[in-house]
Amino acid sequence: MGKAHVLACAGGRVKKDNVVSQQAHYFKIGLFVVAATALVVIGIIVLGAGKWLEKSAMVETYFFESVQGLEIGAPVRLRGVRVGRVESIRLAREEYGIFFDPKTDSFPYRGLVVVRMSVRPSVAAHLKEEDEAVMMKQAVDAGFRFRLASQGITGVLYIESEFLDPERYPPIQIVWTPKTPYIPSAPSTITELGDDLRSLARKLEQVDIDKIAKKVDTMIVSVTRLVNDLQGEQLGVEV
Repeated sequence: MGKAHVLACAGGRVKKDNVVSQQAHYFKIGLFVVAATALVVIGIIVLGAGKWLEKSAMVETYFFESVQGLEIGAPVRLRGVRVGRVESIRLAREEYGIFFDPKTDSFPYRGLVVVRMSVRPSVAAHLKEEDEAVMMKQAVDAGFRFRLASQGITGVLYIESEFLDPERYPPIQIVWTPKTPYIPSAPSTITELGDDLRSLARKLEQVDIDKIAKKVDTMIVSVTRLVNDLQGEQLGVEV
């Protein structure tokens, strides 16, 4: 009885020690998880603090062309440098309540898309904060424009900003008051290329190919006859 009692007590102590050891192990694991989570949260806060504190201005632009491939959150770039992001994409008739006019049977601003973006005010010029409105107007007058651009062959679009010829790309005339400062847009490079090709095709359609071919044939015959006459005269002289 005494030996069995001693063994039972020893087994109880061992079992109790194992339970305590497991609890300490779980406590260490939990402490490690909490510490790692805290470090991740602190890292996100530190790395993102610059973006949160970064001042941005809301602006909008309008596109008549398709914005297929442009999503909310897409970057706004200036010569490849990210200066903002797309915040909303809506049709102008929904954003500003443009209705069909039955009297004129026309759809004003049909298909016009409103793209609103948050950008750094210094994207156009670096001025004091109180001069932002003046800065925007001066930038627009100098030819500052937004245009759609593609990221490689994926079809994903982003907004490219650059200074263009203001006379070639004038702002469109709108009949509403923009909710945020308005920066005009310019057609994308692909759209301009398509327009140029269509214009060239229309010009070629107006050309009378048969008439040109007949003139070319007549010119060839005349040149051939002239060459033959010159060769005959030269032969007579030599003889």
